[in-house]
Amino acid sequence: MKFLPNENLFKRRFSSNQKCLRYILSVRLVAGFKCPKCGGVKFRWITGRFAVRCTQCKYRRQLSILKETVMEHTHKPLRYWFWSAYMFAKFGRYTTADFQRDFGYVRPDTITRILSPLRERLSSLGEKEWEADRGKGDTIHRLLGLL
Repeated sequence: MKFLPNENLFKRRFSSNQKCLRYILSVRLVAGFKCPKCGGVKFRWITGRFAVRCTQCKYRRQLSILKETVMEHTHKPLRYWFWSAYMFAKFGRYTTADFQRDFGYVRPDTITRILSPLRERLSSLGEKEWEADRGKGDTIHRLLGLL
């Protein structure tokens, strides 16, 4: 993602967990995500999980594609994470009220579990780096821990 798409396009592109997972896997493969046993890059989805299994060596362990991201231990819809990162990347802030406006009622502790790690990542980016990246897709990758 060179530049951020408009909001409607973004919502369509990341409207389901499956679409988000496919995107995450594609980004992780480019970044060097490989099977730890054989080094393969062909995977099969494990139904109902955020994980894949190598199809080349049939490695028995599940490989989480969310490992080492802010979403690593989540059970929440990935579209919540993607949309929140998008809004942070676009505007530099995103509040609980904004989240509830966009998704309807979601428990405040759920919102906090999503927004807090994104805020921490955002604050860890230097001010100059943030201003240089603002409005670009790489900001979303950095916020979600994909880069």
